Amino acid sequence: MKVLVAPNAFKGSLSCVDAARALARGVRAVFRDAEIVEVPVADGGDGLIDALKVAMGGAVVSAPARGPLGERRRASYLWNASKKLAVVEMARASGLALVPPGKRRPMAATSRGTGDLIRDAVRRGARTVIVGLGGTASSDGGAGMARALGARLLDCEGRELPDGVADLARLCSVDARAVRSLLSGVKVIALSDVTNPLLGPKGSARVFGPQKGATAAQVREIDLALAVWARALNRDLGVSVAAVPGAGAAGGLGAGLLAFARAEIVPGAGWILEKTGALKALKTADLVLTAEGRLDKTSLFGKAPVVLARAARKAGVPCVAVAGQVSPAALPFRKTVSFKDAGARSLADSMARASHWAAKAAAMAVSGLALILVSGLTVATVSVLATPARANKILAPESFDAQYYQRNLDDNLARNIAGLQDALMSEAVGESEAWKAPYLWRLCRAKIRLSEKKEKRSDKLALYESAKADCEKSVALSSQTADGHFWLGVSIGRWGETKGLMKALFIIKPLKKEMAEVIRLDPTHGGAHNVLAEILWQVPGFVGGDKKKALEEFETALRLSPRYTANHQPLAEAYLHFGRKDDAIRVLKLVEATKDPADPAEYPENLADAKKLLSKLEAAR
Repeated sequence: MKVLVAPNAFKGSLSCVDAARALARGVRAVFRDAEIVEVPVADGGDGLIDALKVAMGGAVVSAPARGPLGERRRASYLWNASKKLAVVEMARASGLALVPPGKRRPMAATSRGTGDLIRDAVRRGARTVIVGLGGTASSDGGAGMARALGARLLDCEGRELPDGVADLARLCSVDARAVRSLLSGVKVIALSDVTNPLLGPKGSARVFGPQKGATAAQVREIDLALAVWARALNRDLGVSVAAVPGAGAAGGLGAGLLAFARAEIVPGAGWILEKTGALKALKTADLVLTAEGRLDKTSLFGKAPVVLARAARKAGVPCVAVAGQVSPAALPFRKTVSFKDAGARSLADSMARASHWAAKAAAMAVSGLALILVSGLTVATVSVLATPARANKILAPESFDAQYYQRNLDDNLARNIAGLQDALMSEAVGESEAWKAPYLWRLCRAKIRLSEKKEKRSDKLALYESAKADCEKSVALSSQTADGHFWLGVSIGRWGETKGLMKALFIIKPLKKEMAEVIRLDPTHGGAHNVLAEILWQVPGFVGGDKKKALEEFETALRLSPRYTANHQPLAEAYLHFGRKDDAIRVLKLVEATKDPADPAEYPENLADAKKLLSKLEAAR
């Protein structure tokens, strides 16, 4: 078994190199004979130098540089003399972390220190300079960086402007001749994990200004000053930067590098994954373990662990993740384990013993993992790789619902199945197994949805039979749960449809029985009324079919569950059968009017079907 361990840095506690070592220890504790490939990664922010030093070699050197508030300091960068290549992390000279929270001055902060490092690297002989954009304290559009390289920024009286973004509003002219001379023959590549433009609602000031301590009024001032900056760069240097994706990265440093260095802005994570060899190692891996200090919805926008997980998914390789903290989001990992899950008592404990908790969380991430070997959503086999080291707590069954309702995104459906199966393998809570019931009917539900995606009849039947067995056990463990009976009935019906036996009496009776039990337990369950309506509509009269009663059931289903947009189409078609065209149109229009559908994953298909039928009906008017 080959495991690729490719973590990002844990800000303030573990470098990406140290994180890789800790995670590898955790994997070895579970799979002693596994081949483990450690590839530290980054996305342009913290850890860039550490990751590229491992991959490209070189030495970390230091040079004098101005800090974010103009203070004298020394900052480091990576220098590879044989390749004439330098790697600069702007956060090391111009980073927000260098300024205590109480001393942050977003209007005065400068990127000059980043320019100092670039200048030093070029004077050493660099012909390629990689600049990592991220974590900056400044919002000056790269003006400070340009001045460190020799640019002159003048007001209307020909006087040099002070550092910081505030005075850019008084900018009248830009002289970049010295910069162009210094950087002649030098290739600059800017690595960014964001695509924000310099200006506008998604621009540097509005999105990132508050993170640097800017008030609402200061955000407006910064945006106006950067607009003056963008016009000057266009007028004096002939470079339009305002709307370029990535120009707003690092307080607008992306714009400055574009204009003065003719830099190429590239997505940092993808570039780094390629250069470090992570993507190459992925091709022969059986499992990927990645990590970062915090995983949340912002991780979806260019962060290395998510980019790697998406690449793993395309390659059909399962990817699990470890994080110091995890916030709910539709993250593309088979399994995610936080330090808290591993036993950390507090944030302070997580930071102080980060290596320990990283190793323990890694062991949990790979232990007992029910690896569903998938390509897309095609299930092949399920194998338990090791006896799990159980956590004291398992996720509540309700916590899987959000993922289910986003099953159309990434591989959420496969991960939903894997997570539920993993939960069901946990140690019993008390002497009874009744706790498994809500997990089982949810697993049944997910398998039904997965079977709908299958093309082969045999695959569909196998999954429906497996789903039915799960729901039968759920009902046996907890007979008073409406959803258990509902999904049992649905699994019976779908199996019958696939077999071609939907109209057979021995399918109708148990199906109607389950739906009747659902309504007894929960009279407001619209789904059960919709299934009963489908039965009454499809089967012949001699076995209980009745289209008028079916119409009533369809109407009841929509009345009870108006946000379930799957209820609208069959009711509209029933109305058409009875010549009630206006009612059909009214119901179809309700689909588009639904702003908060109960099942977001189904809504796009429901809306497309409704629009198609609606267009046909309105054209015939």
